[in-house]
Amino acid sequence: EGKTLQGAKFKITKQVKEGEQAFTKESTSDENGIVKFGQLSEGTYLIEETEAPLGYHKLNKKWVLVIDANGNKKVYNHR
Repeated sequence: EGKTLQGAKFKITKQVKEGEQAFTKESTSDENGIVKFGQLSEGTYLIEETEAPLGYHKLNKKWVLVIDANGNKKVYNHR
């Protein structure tokens, strides 16, 4: 527990209002356990693991990422 893992797959989905374009992207953690989704615009996103590395169980946990107009980011546990 608390160990960084390579090969975990995650999905990020932007929470959009009616009329806005949906955005979903998938990425895999690198050798340092870091997942990069590239440039994201202002908004609220839901992050979830979609596949665990071989020999591990997928996390039953989701996170909320909020990016404000200045590009500041905050991550919360999803409830």
